[in-house]
Amino acid sequence: MSDEFDEKLARFERLWDGVTPKGENRAKALKFRQYMRNHVLQKFHKRRKDQWANADKGHFNHGFSSKDQFLTKENCRKYWMGELQKDIRDAETWS
Repeated sequence: MSDEFDEKLARFERLWDGVTPKGENRAKALKFRQYMRNHVLQKFHKRRKDQWANADKGHFNHGFSSKDQFLTKENCRKYWMGELQKDIRDAETWS
């Protein structure tokens, strides 16, 4: 299982960097990054109107204060590896 995990992680890194057999392809890297960020964004899609930060309320009702805060390579990697979905499931079932 560790080899499968390592290969999946290595594949993510290659796709993130746009590495192809012919070399690096910046367009492919950007396309993959956008694809991953869209999926991560969907995971944090607001379920209620008051979940996002509202400046007029002076506080944040969501775990993240801005979209840029969670659209990171680390969270994209977690999504790719299935860790982010597990974290969200655990957070939603925590009472």
